Amino acid sequence: MSFGGAAGLLGMNPLSPAVLVLSGHVTRAGVPRLCAELEAILAASDAVVVDCDVGGITEPDLASVEAVARLSVVARRAGGRRLRLLHVPPELRSLLDLVGLADVVGLVLTLALALAPRGIRHGDKSSRRDAPCCAGL
Repeated sequence: MSFGGAAGLLGMNPLSPAVLVLSGHVTRAGVPRLCAELEAILAASDAVVVDCDVGGITEPDLASVEAVARLSVVARRAGGRRLRLLHVPPELRSLLDLVGLADVVGLVLTLALALAPRGIRHGDKSSRRDAPCCAGL
C-alpha cells in the first residue's frame, strides 16, 4: 500500500516541537528580536509545542524572565501553542518561581532535579530541614 505525499511544509511534523535557543546575556533590548525569531519559527511550523532551550543563558536576571514571559505570550497568541523551557539554569528557575511564572511556562526539569528530595534541591532554601523556621525572632 502506498500513501500520497504529506501536505504542508516538507519535513515539518506538527507533533514534533520547534526549537528556539537562547544563549548569552539576555537584555531587555534584545527581547523584541527574540519574539520576532519565535514568530518566524511558528510561521514555518505547525508544531503545537516550541522547545526553548535556555541552558546557554549567562547571568539570568529579570530581563531573562521578561523574555520568557513575552515568548510564552507570543506562542499562545499563535493559535494556542505552548512554550516549553529546557535546560533551565537554577538561577533562572529561582527567578521564575519568585515572580510566579514557573507554573505558567512549561519547565522540563532535569532527571536529577526532579528526583531530588525537596530540601536538597539546589537553591531551595525554603524547605531546608536544618534551618529553623523563625531563626532570629
